[in-house]
Amino acid sequence: MIGASIKGRELASFGLVGVLNTGVSFIVFELCYVALELAGLGTAPLRLFTVDIESMQAAAATAVGYGAGVVNSFLLNRSWTFKVRSRRRGQFVRFALVNLLGLLLSSAAMFVLVDVRGHERIPIWLLTTIVVTGLNFAGSKYWAFAPR
Repeated sequence: MIGASIKGRELASFGLVGVLNTGVSFIVFELCYVALELAGLGTAPLRLFTVDIESMQAAAATAVGYGAGVVNSFLLNRSWTFKVRSRRRGQFVRFALVNLLGLLLSSAAMFVLVDVRGHERIPIWLLTTIVVTGLNFAGSKYWAFAPR
């Protein structure tokens, strides 16, 4: 129900889980980025339509890091933030769809702003994370974990 109020405890819990997710995502992102660089994967220049792209390693590393954060987020938000006790198959599907949208938005932003435009990856990653976190809270509270 969209009209449901946001409880302060839920928001604080979601924020704490988000901090943990950010840490998990960032660590996995950096490890993956460096591993791709060391392995020489995703660093070969390519041409997409009329754009020369130096590499795709930031977008790839974002996807892997985001995936690690999603697993952490589902487990903690389901049991702790929103205190969902029922076993519903649809919850994970809805949660996955909310996070898939976030993944697509964050990966697209990293691809365009870092891989194509050449901006620094850390500030873009942080900005993208803030925007996607807000969207994920709304999608989780009002759709994925909402009482049916």
